[in-house]
Amino acid sequence: MNRKSLVENSLFNVLYKCLNIVFPLLTAGYVSRVLLPSGVGKVAYAQNINSKQNTY
Repeated sequence: MNRKSLVENSLFNVLYKCLNIVFPLLTAGYVSRVLLPSGVGKVAYAQNINSKQNTY
């Protein structure tokens, strides 16, 4: 395997993982200001209903 390709892929993987951590931190404040508490509660409720497993 090409060593340069391996190094590039490793760097892209690190960048991807860092952005997966930073992006939600940056957007959470904006979303909470736009939706207000009642909107955040509605979104959380919808996510909760959506994530429930069918037990039958």
